[in-house]
Amino acid sequence: MKKEHDNILQQMKKDLLAERYDCSLELANEKIPNDQLIVFLGNDSSDREKILLVTAVEQVMQGEESKPSEPYHLVHFHVVFPFTIAPLAASQTGSTILFINRLLELPGFEMGEIEEKVSYRYALFMHGKQVDKLLLFSIIGNIMMTLDLFSGIIESVATGQKTFNDLLEEMLTLTK
Repeated sequence: MKKEHDNILQQMKKDLLAERYDCSLELANEKIPNDQLIVFLGNDSSDREKILLVTAVEQVMQGEESKPSEPYHLVHFHVVFPFTIAPLAASQTGSTILFINRLLELPGFEMGEIEEKVSYRYALFMHGKQVDKLLLFSIIGNIMMTLDLFSGIIESVATGQKTFNDLLEEMLTLTK
């Protein structure tokens, strides 16, 4: 039996391939609990790959009298950054991420203290069997722009090259 989220990811893959995105669908296995669409977003300024992982999980709604004809899904868009956080820079990185998230219309930078990683995550709660094409490309475009604008700043703090205060001082200088 075909799962509903397969339809969502398959449709997204079809839409992305039509626009010449490089992507592939990886089925759930022992290592990954859910099917995931892997989308190549290009390389960063250090020539490292930017990879977007998309998953779609059907949501069971409590209190439903009857099962709806169109299921609800939680679609996650997730990018893990290709650097680790220096142990002494964790606090500064957290402050930077909190500051940047407040500037964003779709905030989603996260810091995993245990993994020493920074990531970007956006969650879309939807009703139906496919993501609207315009919405899909708007979300991905916004993610790409956000990564381009802020990943270098976050990395400079996470690797200890700059502090959060250095960034604030640079911003104050620019606004004068």
